[in-house]
Amino acid sequence: MNERVLVADADTNITDVCRRYLEREGYPRMTTRDGLEALELWRSQTSNLIC
Repeated sequence: MNERVLVADADTNITDVCRRYLEREGYPRMTTRDGLEALELWRSQTSNLIC
């Protein structure tokens, strides 16, 4: 699967749940706890969706 989803949230419970569901569906793991780290990931790795 080539699509990537970046999940950014300060609440690790939310990112953990999202990560598990996305991984189960075959999406690569891309989670972060803050907006600055999310921007760095977005710049370095193309994402199809950021939430």
